[in-house]
Amino acid sequence: MWIISVLIIVLQFVVNTVEVPQSFTKQPNVIFVFADDQCSNSLSMKGDAVIQTLTIDKLVLI
Repeated sequence: MWIISVLIIVLQFVVNTVEVPQSFTKQPNVIFVFADDQCSNSLSMKGDAVIQTLTIDKLVLI
């Protein structure tokens, strides 16, 4: 059991000392939205007058 504790401590040390390259920090954020049974034209940003998808529309503007 103590071996697992030592491994966890060593892994925490290794993860905390690894430097992240600046090229990783400059990449844009990516959001993947998976919606089951929703057509691409059933979004209010695409012109659908019946369905209001205000939150998804706000994500498009970002």
